[in-house]
Order: sequence, then C-alpha cells, then structure tokens
Amino acid sequence: MIKLKKVIGWILTVAMLAANISFIPQQSASAAVDFNAMPIPTLNTVQNGYNICRTMYLLESSTAEKPNTVRIAVTGQSISDGNNIWVLNLITWLRGKYPTANIVFQNFAIGGFATSILYKRVPNDMASFFPDLVIFYDYGDQNLYERMIKCIRETTGAEVMMQTEHYTAPSDWSDSMSYTILPDIAKNNNAELCRLREPWKKYLETYNLQPSALLIDGVHLNADGQAFMLGLMKQFFVYRPSNAAQVVAAQTKAIQASDWVNGKLTIPFKGTRAEVIAGSGQQYSAGVTVDGKMPSQYKECYVRSAESLGMYDTNLGIINFNSVPLEQLWTLEITARPDVKTFTVKASGSVTGNEGTSVYNVLNGAHLKIDSESFIWNYTPPTVGKKYTFSSILNGCDTYNGSKNVLFSGLTNGNHSLVLTATNSNEIPDIKSVRVYDPTVRAISDETMPTFDVPNKPVAYSVTDKSKKISGYTFDNGTITVLIGSLKFTTTTKSNGDWSVTLPKTLKVNTKITITITVKGIPSKARLLFVKPTAPTVNKTTSKSTTISGKTYAKAKVSIGINNKWKAVVASTKGLFSLKLSSKLKKGSSFVVKVTYLKQVSEEKTVKVY
Repeated sequence: MIKLKKVIGWILTVAMLAANISFIPQQSASAAVDFNAMPIPTLNTVQNGYNICRTMYLLESSTAEKPNTVRIAVTGQSISDGNNIWVLNLITWLRGKYPTANIVFQNFAIGGFATSILYKRVPNDMASFFPDLVIFYDYGDQNLYERMIKCIRETTGAEVMMQTEHYTAPSDWSDSMSYTILPDIAKNNNAELCRLREPWKKYLETYNLQPSALLIDGVHLNADGQAFMLGLMKQFFVYRPSNAAQVVAAQTKAIQASDWVNGKLTIPFKGTRAEVIAGSGQQYSAGVTVDGKMPSQYKECYVRSAESLGMYDTNLGIINFNSVPLEQLWTLEITARPDVKTFTVKASGSVTGNEGTSVYNVLNGAHLKIDSESFIWNYTPPTVGKKYTFSSILNGCDTYNGSKNVLFSGLTNGNHSLVLTATNSNEIPDIKSVRVYDPTVRAISDETMPTFDVPNKPVAYSVTDKSKKISGYTFDNGTITVLIGSLKFTTTTKSNGDWSVTLPKTLKVNTKITITITVKGIPSKARLLFVKPTAPTVNKTTSKSTTISGKTYAKAKVSIGINNKWKAVVASTKGLFSLKLSSKLKKGSSFVVKVTYLKQVSEEKTVKVY
C-alpha cells in the first residue's frame, strides 16, 4: 500500500481546517423548495443488517423484565459531531422504537478531525467507553481509516457502521472512496456499510436539485440535509434474527453456588474483558486476579481521562504507558518551543512525581511515553508554560463489592484464568453470571495493512472529448493497461501511485475505456470509463440579461441550475441554446450548467453573473 497523493492530502487538510468551525444546522438555502413533496427514498435493504446482528439482537430481545444495555458511540468529524441534529434524532428514534432497551450513547466526533488526526483519539475513546456499536463517518487517508476500524473491532469487538460520503459535488476521489475503498474496508473488517452517496445523488437528480439544497456550505448539512441523513440512516437498522447467533463477542457463564470452592471462583476464558452480572442478594467483597495478578498490575487495563482543555484548543492524542501508571493525575507542561515542529514537555504524576523532560519531542519516562503523536496541535499551537492535565484510570477493579461491574478491560486477547476470592470464605457475593468479551476480529499489528489477492481497481480521472491524456492514481505499484477499442496502452505507476497515458488523438463522447492494474502478475478488476462531453460554452450573462444562452453539441440537452432548481433546454441543430429567465439574476450571483450528450453527462460548470 502506498500513501495518497500529496495534492489529495492538501485538499483534505484544507477541508479539515474549514470543518473546524462549529456548524449549526440552518434552514434550507431556498425557501421555495418544498421537501414535503419530495419523500426520502426507500432503500433496497437486502444487504443491510448482516454486520450489526448482535446490536440488533440486543435491541429486539430487550424486555421490561430483562432489559438489555446497548452502548452506541459515534465518532468522526463535523458531519456527525454534536452540532448535527440527525445524530441525536437517530438515538431518540432508537429509544422510541426499543423503549425497554437501556441505550447508552456518547458522541466522540470532533469537527475538523480527519483520519490524520482522529486515529490518535480512537484507541482511548473506544477503550474507555467500550461500545456495542460504533457509527463512523470520516474523511482522509484510507490506510488510517482502516487502522481505526481494526482498532475498534480488535480491542472492543464492537460492531461498526461505516458511512460513505454524502453527495456534495462530482468528485472522482469521493466516488473512489464511496464505491471502492470503503466497501473493501468494510468487507475486510465485517463492518456494516451505509451507502449514502448514491441515493443522495439520485435524490437530487430526481427532483432537479443542486447539492446546495441540502447543505449550508459546500459540505455541511442544513436542516433538510439533517432530516434526509436521518431518513437514510434509519433504514440500515435491519434485524436479521437468523444471523444473530453467528456474531458473538461475549460469552456469559452462569454462576452456581457450587462453583465457589473454598471461597474461590475460577473461570478459564479467552478474551479481553470481563463483567459481573450481579444477583439480587448480598454483594460481599471478593479479590480479583487474572493469571495470578490483580487488574491494577496490568498497564493494558488503564485508560486516560479527557484532557483539561477545550475541544478546539489542544487535544491529547496517543499516550502510551511504559509501565503500570497507577490511578493518578498527570500534568504535562510545555517548557520550550524552539520551532513549529519541536517541543519540550515536562511530565509529572500526582503519585509518582517527576516523570522527566522530553528530548526532541520524545519522552520515555518510567510510566509514560510521549512523542509527536501524543499531541494534536492543528488549530492553536501551544505556548511555553501551558499545562495539560489528565488522569490515568483503572478500567476494572482489584476488589469486587458490587459497586463496579467491570472486573477488567483491555487485556491482550488470549487464554486467561480469572479468579475471584471471597474476602471471607463464608460470605460469598451473589453473582448471577460473568460475561467475558472475546473480540470477533483477532488482533494484528495496527501498522500492518491487509494484503489482497486481487489488487484494487485503479482510479481514473474524468476524460472528455478534449482530453489529450488519461490519468489517475492507484494504491498498489504495478502496470496500468488502458484499452480503447483495438488500441492498447501500458504504463508503470510512479512511486506515489500516479499514472498517465498520452492519447494519439482526442476521443469521441461515449467512447468506452477499460483500465486495469497488474500487480505481481495478478490483474485487478476493470475500471470502466466513458468519455464525457465538454461543459457548454455560455455567453456573458449580466444582471440585465433576460436569457442564458450559449453553444454546445447539436440537439444536446442543456441543464441550467438556478437557486437550487434545474431547468432544461435542447440545443438546436447548430448547437445553440437559450433559456428565457422568469426574473433577472443578481449581479455577483452564479448559476450552474451541464450538458447531456450521447447518454453521457458533462461536469458541472459554474457561471458568474456580471
């Protein structure tokens, strides 16, 4: 696997910074759009629900007598952060549909946190909350995207609903992510894929709407967009009762009084976490050990609290524990900032004291490991003297007494032995059962990306009848083959994945292009491309114009988008077209044009009004 092109990374960075603003959903851009007459489409749900079987089973089987707790987390960036009504309304809808279920919800999404930042937050966020279901929407590098999905699946066993991008504009990159890359990641990790982009796009086309009809800017959802997102997302919560038993992340062992021998309860298990389901009787105290050690003696069983600063100041990322950190308050103080990329930090614990001072961004203390991944400084660079505090918290207990049901969490997945020893052998706590979690995806190094027997399809940029080359990029190094009728072109990808072939002449509209990549002798599936028409030429339009006119292909359909509504005209045999305006356009405003010719649609072209 190779990294994305630098230009894509730059674009994503700009989008990420823009997304940092707190976007409050507003009313639709055009009051003339009546969405009541435009019902949300009904999706084909044949493929839905198969990778959220456990969550749906917990919801469906919950009763007033035996309520199930279902923990749901949302993570990502500004499309799903706390400013988005669709998220809260989705949880409200689930609580209304399943009133006997105890749905515990937490939103970890932070505006502007693309994959290049979010991956630093996900491990601690998920370990501390330990969800049953994670709803995930993020932009950025696909390798980091998959790293986060694997982290969630491997450490918690949570089911994941991955959302593809909604439709904001024509984009080869967004199409590639939504139709190829994200489906591959979902398949590799048994995640539920919420396909949003295609129904979003078709809805706009059906009702002749521009993307801005559902947006407050170029990306974020307005009130109607929030309602549309909610309407789509509801349809992915499908219960598959015949498959529910196939996805088991937890095994529950019923405990009988006879299981206690001389005041000890021994449970061999395979997994990472154990919880107690208490009975109705007295909860006497009992010591807890795993493989002969108390949970507090495992550094893996500790998580950190949220830091003391605000969301958009500086956030802590990945802070690893070199040894058992104990439960205490930690203080990180910036003591020097020689340049933008270099910092010096002094760390100390309220119990263990001085941890040391970093050298060239790295601190390897007795308990903490801090490096460049430990901080997120994308918006407000830290100043010398600034302090950050957080707590290391034991995710479990050394003594069970009924006040805490989690015995331990975070152990390396494998075979272990849990022993509960009653403080007084004559006073046995009334434990109904013990639930042990074994994540459904086995752990591998988070630096190791999956290998594919068949390489991914290469990505190709749009080709028009005026293009002099065909180009794109791939995620594997290999040989690109381009077939155009009887013509065949081959080229080798560059080190960054770019590829390009020069055409001997321009191609006609609707010409079929087939593109494959061969890696180590194995060809990919074909990427099909059709030559698109060039967007129409539009005559100068002013605030005094009574028509919009221009030139395109003979008898082609020209679509003109004004104030979120599309109007169409057919060009003459000479390619001339003209649309009479019902009212004059404002100076400085703009409209959009595109052409449909030989079943192919051009890119949209924005035209300014003078």
